[in-house]
Amino acid sequence: MATLVEFTVDGDEFPLGALFASLPDVAIELDRIVPTTGSLCPYVWIRGASPAQLEALELAYERGYFDEPRRATLEDLAAGVGITRQSLAGRLRRGHRNLLAGLFGFDRPSEQLSAERH
Repeated sequence: MATLVEFTVDGDEFPLGALFASLPDVAIELDRIVPTTGSLCPYVWIRGASPAQLEALELAYERGYFDEPRRATLEDLAAGVGITRQSLAGRLRRGHRNLLAGLFGFDRPSEQLSAERH
């Protein structure tokens, strides 16, 4: 089970050490914290997405791949990182799935979920 946690923090430091120390009987796993703006949840815990998947998602977002109409194609993005179109498409699909799995609280990686369906 995954839990999303929202914190309001003043200043530049995120005092997680004090929080962890105050909960000795609780298992806490922190993968990553991502500040977001204009969102109902100012911090989203990203679990399961690989650095390559996150890089592909960020690049696609920044270059307008998700815009309507699109400002970049898969070919454009793939050329920018030096991989094939098919490899980039796979990274985007797996990255989306892993981000959504973390958001909705699924603990199993996307590869395991896919294998169970076949």
